[in-house]
Amino acid sequence: MRLLAFTLLAAAFVGAVGATEAPPLVRTHYEVTIQRGRNTWTVASAANVRPGVPIEHDAGPYRLSLMPRLEPPGHYVLKVSVGLVSHAPGALYVPGSQRFSGNVGYPLEFATTLVGASVKGAIMVAPVTR
Repeated sequence: MRLLAFTLLAAAFVGAVGATEAPPLVRTHYEVTIQRGRNTWTVASAANVRPGVPIEHDAGPYRLSLMPRLEPPGHYVLKVSVGLVSHAPGALYVPGSQRFSGNVGYPLEFATTLVGASVKGAIMVAPVTR
């Protein structure tokens, strides 16, 4: 009887833990250009992502990270990070970053300078509809 009670209690706990909702997915469409001197690298894509999880791309010698975080009601903060990628042993990866505020469902254009490179782009973050 104890084993049955323990099994039912464990099943209820697993069911309750599994029932917790994951953060909602958002659909992102973006294009970002990194320019330094005469060299230009562009990244453009679209993806469903969880807010707070970075979208990362390599662009020439740079690593680009875009991380939207939802802010109620209907807003988000986009953290744009760019760092130089070094293949030297023991080299540190230290990105520069900046945050921008946007409205869900509307395009956000941004421009900044990070780690000596001009970073310009646009992104749209929208709810995923099924």
